[in-house]
Amino acid sequence: MGKHCLHRDIRSQTAQVRRGARARAGFTVLELLISLMIMISVSTMMVPVIKLLAALKPEKTYYQDEIGVYQLQLELAVNDIVEVRDDTIVYEKLGEEFELHIINGKLISQAGTLDFIHDIEQVWFSVENDVVYMTYERDEKRFEWPIGYFKP
Repeated sequence: MGKHCLHRDIRSQTAQVRRGARARAGFTVLELLISLMIMISVSTMMVPVIKLLAALKPEKTYYQDEIGVYQLQLELAVNDIVEVRDDTIVYEKLGEEFELHIINGKLISQAGTLDFIHDIEQVWFSVENDVVYMTYERDEKRFEWPIGYFKP
């Protein structure tokens, strides 16, 4: 056995390995079909789960409203409410009168423009047992919050 025989043996073995790798390089049709069937069956099982989760989702909450109402409660707590009308609250801050009412869908305190709540359709104010309540409407839903104290 000379050098040439050994070299020929190595070349033939490498060629066989290459042919085997080339034959095994991709997926067979059967493997693709099986994986496709698995994906289809898993996705069909997920449809009812997704529908159930969508049904359990809580109603839209307005976190920004909660922040705005809290800021409004603080504003009215440190200042004196002078008058409560159906659509306006008049309060005194540092000797100056401010009006709280809706303008262009925003609950605004004027003089100045302190903006508390956005995108509301209507607002009403009422007094019950010295507590001032604000009721506002958005997306055909009504929300009511206690916002301050007022003794006429």
